[in-house]
Amino acid sequence: MEIDRIAADWAAREDLRPLHQDEEQELETWLQQDARHLGAYGRAKAILLRTQAVQADRPMALDPSLPLAAQEAPLPAVPDDYAAASARMARRRLLLSGLAASVVAVAGGSVWLRGRGGLEAGQLYRTAHGEIRTIPLEDGSVLTLNTASAVRVAFRPEARDVELIEGEAFFKVAKDRARPFTVRNADRAVRAVGTAFSVRAFDDAVQVLVQEGRIRFGPSRPDAGAQALYADANMEIVDRLGQGKPLVRTMSPSDLAQSLAWLDATLSFNETSLQQAALEFRRYSSTPILLAPGIDHMSITGRFSSNDPVGFAEAVAQVLDLKVERTAQGIKLSPHEGR
Repeated sequence: MEIDRIAADWAAREDLRPLHQDEEQELETWLQQDARHLGAYGRAKAILLRTQAVQADRPMALDPSLPLAAQEAPLPAVPDDYAAASARMARRRLLLSGLAASVVAVAGGSVWLRGRGGLEAGQLYRTAHGEIRTIPLEDGSVLTLNTASAVRVAFRPEARDVELIEGEAFFKVAKDRARPFTVRNADRAVRAVGTAFSVRAFDDAVQVLVQEGRIRFGPSRPDAGAQALYADANMEIVDRLGQGKPLVRTMSPSDLAQSLAWLDATLSFNETSLQQAALEFRRYSSTPILLAPGIDHMSITGRFSSNDPVGFAEAVAQVLDLKVERTAQGIKLSPHEGR
């Protein structure tokens, strides 16, 4: 993805030396152009820090509770003409500190578990309710876990295997034709070489969204008999238990971006019912959005921070002329009295 390439270039350039004033301004302008730019830049910085920690043979000491600037090694002294650039860098670090909890590389312990169709050994990564985490993998791939999700990663010389235990994950796969990258969930498997895609596990279904490249979707066991399917960029596969043949459809780039908005810690709605929007927010927050009878069918369009149900409810109240109340049970939306 072009955004990721540009972000990685800026992170590497900044790591080599202090940026010149015109470079600082160029980076600042790029970061402000699109909210996704800051997220990509934060991921690139996290990957760079992880790489440096491995090379130095020491653990990476990032504490999500502290500003990112307080955890970096001191920078060398710079000339006075970098003063303005340093101030901009400090502001940028402050912005990135808000992403620290989601872009740190976590070191999961090695586990030995045996489950139905699951990997017997591997590295376990998981997220708590409301947490989004980006994890650089040893092969150069990048894994992003959505809220309340868990995966087990087992890399071998001949293959790269991941088991999606629960929830949702996005994979930016490093190209290595000698080692296919396979994501398994129950009895299904998604195989890729170098691509970007997400997999979400529901109670009775699995959904695959392809952002770039091509994936192969089919049974996890070669002898299962079902025919494999292929999906390219901007395509979706939904496989429901008992449905028979999986549903495959082409998505518009805007619809795909809406479905993957969680990568930037946002939720994107387009004429989405308040009932569905409230359910989506419940995935990320322990504070429920409560809807009075008769308004659950009303729709909303917009992009909102996934961890701010209060801000969402207040925006909805303004747009749809509703009343918002904070109660012990949650945030309640209801019509104004007498209307």
